[in-house]
Amino acid sequence: MAFYSKDTDKSTEKLKPSGFSTPDAYPVYSPSPYSQLQDSGYDSVRTLEIREMQEEEKYIQGLRQQREKIEAFSRDLDKKVKKIRELEEEIKNLKGSKGEIQRMAGQINKLTEELRNKEEENEELKQAMRKQVEEYEYSLNELQSVVMKERDDRSKEIRNLKNQNKAKDEEISFLAYENEKAKKQLKLAEEKCEAEIIAGKEKDKQANEQIKAWKAFERMLKDQVAELGHEKGLLESKINELREKVEIADTKLHQKEDIEPALIKEKKKNEELRALLAEKEKELESLRENKSQNQYQIEEEFNSLHNELSCAMDLIKRQENTIIELRMRKKEDDLAISSLTEDLTHKEEECERIQSRLNKYLKDSEEEASKTTEIQITIQRLKSENLDLKKQLQSFIEKEQQDKLERRQFAKMKIELLNQRDLEVGRLTEAIDAFAAHRNYSEQ
Repeated sequence: MAFYSKDTDKSTEKLKPSGFSTPDAYPVYSPSPYSQLQDSGYDSVRTLEIREMQEEEKYIQGLRQQREKIEAFSRDLDKKVKKIRELEEEIKNLKGSKGEIQRMAGQINKLTEELRNKEEENEELKQAMRKQVEEYEYSLNELQSVVMKERDDRSKEIRNLKNQNKAKDEEISFLAYENEKAKKQLKLAEEKCEAEIIAGKEKDKQANEQIKAWKAFERMLKDQVAELGHEKGLLESKINELREKVEIADTKLHQKEDIEPALIKEKKKNEELRALLAEKEKELESLRENKSQNQYQIEEEFNSLHNELSCAMDLIKRQENTIIELRMRKKEDDLAISSLTEDLTHKEEECERIQSRLNKYLKDSEEEASKTTEIQITIQRLKSENLDLKKQLQSFIEKEQQDKLERRQFAKMKIELLNQRDLEVGRLTEAIDAFAAHRNYSEQ
């Protein structure tokens, strides 16, 4: 005897509890939620809970129908028991009639057989109810496991989204830090290149000024050397003239010394010549006076010339020392100029290297600018993705909150349904107890 039609979904046959066989007359209330999820592709927690509520309502409806059947059967049994009592009264009243007694006994046997059949049917109904309860519990456990799995998947998905959002934020922060660092390095490189270029230009300017100064100093030294050579020639001519004068004075002095012995000899030989000697002595005295005067003048002039010559020699020596020193300094300056020239060459090479580095830096800066642009585009994209993830996360959170509210409502509704089920089970138990009481009474 069937209370309502059976669902013909073949997927339910895989989920029936082992050790039970469901006859075609008895329904299977809950097909596998997992198989239906596979068939439908994806169901939300709300859909699963609605399905659970529907299964609960079906189960309560089945209990209500079974209770109604049992109550109807109990009423029918009451009628039959009442009829049996009436027949027993008739039997008591008609004890004298054997045929009537046999007829009544046949009716009693018939009613007893019907009662036995009803009891067997009731036993089958109890077994079917136990199977339905077990199947319902099994389906409910499956549905709860699917719901828990779905909730765990949702929680994992939300955690993954939060981790992705955090990773995106960290990646954006790292890219922004790398962008700022690249900008600072590029700025420092540009400032260093500009400072090196300015320093190279200053050194080139100083080297050119030093070269110009050394060239002017070299021209001045050449002019001084020429002037000193001219003065040296004049001094040498004066010295030669003084030497000639000194030689003439020495010649006159030697001549005078030769005349004096001759005069002495002449005095001895010829007194006649004394007058002449006196005259000659006078002349000699005059010559001596002239000689002393001339010698004094010559000595003064010689001393003055000697002093001038000493001064000139000192000056020449100093000039020569100066020239030697200037030549040494010129050599040093030439070495310094050659060193400066080499430094200038090195600086030019350094400037070329700096220029090449600057070109490379400019190229790198363009590449960095393009990379910065790409990074900024990436940052904007990541920000938009982050915003989308935040929106998605917010929608998930809102949906989760909505699901929580709906789950609370569903829990409240399930509590009400459970209360109804308990009430129906209580009524069904009362009906079964009443039926058992009638049975016991009928057996008595």
